[in-house]
Amino acid sequence: MRRALADYNQTIVRDGIPRLVLGIGIHRGPVVAGVIGTAELVEYGVVGGTVNLASRVEGLTRVHGADILITAAVRSALDGRFRLRALPAVQVKGVPEPLVTFAVEGADDAESRGAQGPPGAGMK
Repeated sequence: MRRALADYNQTIVRDGIPRLVLGIGIHRGPVVAGVIGTAELVEYGVVGGTVNLASRVEGLTRVHGADILITAAVRSALDGRFRLRALPAVQVKGVPEPLVTFAVEGADDAESRGAQGPPGAGMK
């Protein structure tokens, strides 16, 4: 996504359009998932506290100036190839304790090395 956005931004900046930025918040945990709607308009969706916290984490991308943030729950499930930077804890709505998040700075495998772009690519 970072590489695709960087490529797209090169195109739109040439046309005088401001570049786009990306903000992704990732959390993991239980959700309620299902199909909702009518026969004409059917959508699959997820709801619950996990989804709400992921949304709050996405909002923190602007606070921390990072394009992809994850929670400690996600960090604990990752293997060692991901380069993460711990960020200061922030109080978020619906969570009693300040929330620690981690900026995803890249990954150390061949596929993602090409996708990272230059240092700071996609950062706000």
